[in-house]
Amino acid sequence: MTTYSIPQTATDSCLPTENGPPYDAYWTYDTYTLPPKGRPIVSAPWKVPDKYGNTRVPARVPSVLVYYDRKLRERGWKRQVWSGCCEMGFKRGAAFLDVRVGLNLNDPYKRPPFYQLSLDHDE
Repeated sequence: MTTYSIPQTATDSCLPTENGPPYDAYWTYDTYTLPPKGRPIVSAPWKVPDKYGNTRVPARVPSVLVYYDRKLRERGWKRQVWSGCCEMGFKRGAAFLDVRVGLNLNDPYKRPPFYQLSLDHDE
């Protein structure tokens, strides 16, 4: 659907300016439509507290998150954060990768379901 990058101004430049060069790193965003098989909510292989905060039960998340969790961890990424629903963050070296899903269920504007990969990188 879309791809764009946002530079991050260097914090150690001699004359730091907001939103100007030199740049230390970039956030790159790629947004895709969600395939039909990625839309269902499934039981994840990781556990979360139940509604009472006691027993740990499988998390219920969009299947595309389960896919990216498995594939990224197979490639050496470490899961850092999880929103509790539709977003996860992974780290490998100095890079941070965020996976976000928007199912857009009951969306009055009828926007298509999507997932977005965003990467914080220095090159």
